[in-house]
Amino acid sequence: DPRADRGQTDHIRRPGRVPLPEL
Repeated sequence: DPRADRGQTDHIRRPGRVPLPEL
């Protein structure tokens, strides 16, 4: 997902996935 860059907000919208590390 293009939102992967926002790991901090991504885990909020998807409380089942681990936020991807910021590359």
